[in-house]
Amino acid sequence: MGTLSYMSPEQIQSANVDQRSDIFSVGVVLYDMITGQLPFKGDYEAAVSYAILHEEPEPLERYKAGISDELQRIVDKGLAKSLNERYQHVDEMLVDLRAITKGLETGHVKAGAIKARLPKRKRRFLYVSMATLLIFFILGSFYFFVGRTETIESIAVLPFENLSGAPEQEYFADGMTEALIANLTQIRALKVISRTSVMQYKDLRKPLPEIARELNVDVILEGTVLHVGNQVRVTAQLIEASTDQHLWAKSYQRDLQDILVLQSELAQAIVEEIEIAVTPEEEARLARSKVVNTPAYKTYLKGRYFWNKRTKEGFEKAIKYFEKAIEKDPTYPLSFVGLADTYSLLGEYAYLSPKDAFPKAKAAVLKALEIEETVAEAHASLGQIRFAGDWDWPGAEQSFQRAIELNPGYATAHHWYAFLLTMMGRHDEALTEIRKAQELDPLSLVINTNIGYIYYFARRYDEAIDQYREVVELDPDFVNVYYKMRQVYAQKGDFKQALAAEQRRLTINGWEWSAQIGLVYASSGARDQALEILQKMKGETKQSYMPPYLFESFAKIYLGLGENEKALVWLERAYDERATFLRFLAVDPDFDTLRPDPRFQELLQRMKFP
Repeated sequence: MGTLSYMSPEQIQSANVDQRSDIFSVGVVLYDMITGQLPFKGDYEAAVSYAILHEEPEPLERYKAGISDELQRIVDKGLAKSLNERYQHVDEMLVDLRAITKGLETGHVKAGAIKARLPKRKRRFLYVSMATLLIFFILGSFYFFVGRTETIESIAVLPFENLSGAPEQEYFADGMTEALIANLTQIRALKVISRTSVMQYKDLRKPLPEIARELNVDVILEGTVLHVGNQVRVTAQLIEASTDQHLWAKSYQRDLQDILVLQSELAQAIVEEIEIAVTPEEEARLARSKVVNTPAYKTYLKGRYFWNKRTKEGFEKAIKYFEKAIEKDPTYPLSFVGLADTYSLLGEYAYLSPKDAFPKAKAAVLKALEIEETVAEAHASLGQIRFAGDWDWPGAEQSFQRAIELNPGYATAHHWYAFLLTMMGRHDEALTEIRKAQELDPLSLVINTNIGYIYYFARRYDEAIDQYREVVELDPDFVNVYYKMRQVYAQKGDFKQALAAEQRRLTINGWEWSAQIGLVYASSGARDQALEILQKMKGETKQSYMPPYLFESFAKIYLGLGENEKALVWLERAYDERATFLRFLAVDPDFDTLRPDPRFQELLQRMKFP
């Protein structure tokens, strides 16, 4: 079992043990090194066990004069009987011991005071003990002082572990992860992997060097969150990816109303540790924090949790939580941003009519910017609304550029800006922007797929197909990529492959038919099959709300059948409903046969295409 005098209380009681039990043993060793005495004594084993479980060790000063309060605190924390009061990771102890060694190096520990109070023999013994302690930890931490020679330029923040064990607390741990990423992305010189990519490692036990290779980062931050009542405790560890060496660790405990302060302190500590270049403006933004309304913040996090599910039910729950958060604290801008993003996606996904959804989204995001103009997420959201809902191309570009200026590491802003650029025919610029988004969010299936979409709009079909194949390697069940593969194969005239891509999509979705198959039939000259699909579509939508994306399918099927007049009718209906697919009108190859028509050109002018 081990040597009794060095056992932790939980080991003696045959309870569960972890690294904190080893830390207790390290505390015993430190006490012995400093004093020459064991902290827990007894004439027989039962007495020693009782001392470990119930008695406190004598202060270090009893055996050695001149001991600093800080060293006493470190030893006491290492020997704490309660697991929660003890150091949670040995790196935390190392950080504190380093501070003492630096104090010795810089003369903050005054040897003269020790000399005046101790006889020569004891003074020599104390110096030897202190030197031994110093050498022990300098050797043990040699890597931290000397070994790290490479510059750190990139980081991945893995999903924080929810220590409460309660599934209903997952939203809080995920929220802390997202908030820390958002804070770090403000540093232009640091590449920070986005939420979408890191969340794929949630509950996935994978070697850190392997994760680092997949994400192409220098260091990884992992941590835990314990949220009980109005108290939150966060422990974070910074690990060098290539060697799996711990660089730094720290714990924070705050009242929940100070959670924004905690997030800011943690981000600043990481930036300081990795010695990344920070501008005065970035430093000021990191330091900017305020007290937050506790119930409002928790409600906001729940809204984001359900928003990230990207389902109709999730969006409906998100709206309720964001509205409750605004009721509780109408001065917190991110609640308004969350509400705007929810309405925006309801319009994008056609769960709500775009002409109803986007005005609500815009009202919410403008309120967020009225509260605080420097929220990058708000500017990105406004850019997307101006782009998809208002067809305000210059205004959207201005918003995206402002978002990137405020937060250059925000992958979503680069992604959305890339889409705007390609819709305006600026495909090379679009590829530059979306590659930046991919670098920040390398495992995002949507971003990787939309790289191919930009190639498609640029008529670079073979490159589009190559990109889509890479996405299929990442996830063969990602539905959206097959929809886009169908488009590019149809443009190349390979209708067999186009039909196979659409049938694969139907297999995943479980549908019996689709408008996209109708497009393949129409394009390939299978008129009867295309008309049959049209009739099914009309029958399905006659008794219910017709989502505007179906207007695109009707228009394109009629174009494939050579019935341009009917295609234009459906485009006019789409215009009246503010259908989001109309953004693609100026560059989508499927509409090339309509481009000479003056009525089509007049429609583009009404949409204010540059």
